[in-house]
Amino acid sequence: MSSALAAPDSDNFIQELEPILVSLYKSENGKSPTLNELKQYLVSYASDKLVDALISSDSSILKSMSPKEALAVINIYIRKLRVW
Repeated sequence: MSSALAAPDSDNFIQELEPILVSLYKSENGKSPTLNELKQYLVSYASDKLVDALISSDSSILKSMSPKEALAVINIYIRKLRVW
C-alpha cells in the first residue's frame, strides 16, 4: 500500500492531490471550481478518468499508485471535502 494511503490526513498529500483535481476540472470547464463545484464534480465524474489523471500526474507519490489505490485516494479526498 502506498505511503499516501497510510497517511491520508497529511497536508503534503492534499497539496499533491488537490491541484491535479482542480486542474482537471478547470481544463474541462474553463474556470476554477468553487468548493461545491469541485465536490459535485468528483462525486459525479467518471472515476476511471480521475484515476488516470492522478496516475499520469507529475507527483511521484501518485504515479506509483495502482488504479485501485488511486480510486481509494479519490474517495478519501471526497470524504474530506464533505467535512470542510
